[in-house]
Amino acid sequence: MKIYCIDVTKVSGNKDEILSEEKITGELEFVPMPDGTGLLMRPINYLIKQNELARKEGAMKIPPLSKLDISKRGVLTLTKKECKNLFVSRKTEFVVTRKGWGKTWNHKFKITS
Repeated sequence: MKIYCIDVTKVSGNKDEILSEEKITGELEFVPMPDGTGLLMRPINYLIKQNELARKEGAMKIPPLSKLDISKRGVLTLTKKECKNLFVSRKTEFVVTRKGWGKTWNHKFKITS
């Protein structure tokens, strides 16, 4: 199963305001977590490129699935119910809704086998 971003906005900020918005497209990896939740992350190639840049600058290498890796590669954290719907439903499009900062974010993904 492959998951592609159709329309995903990665947003970060504090409790008062949005600090950054980033539109993400392309293929994603699903990473299951031990508690039944899951992470949708950019492919491992993204981490490899980040580590190459860090090595050139003399910074430490980022280990996979560390907090820094999840914040850089992570696109969306799925709940248990969303993970179940992702695998049980045979839909070709998957929508995850999040609310924050007075807005509703609809993240759309395309699922292929």
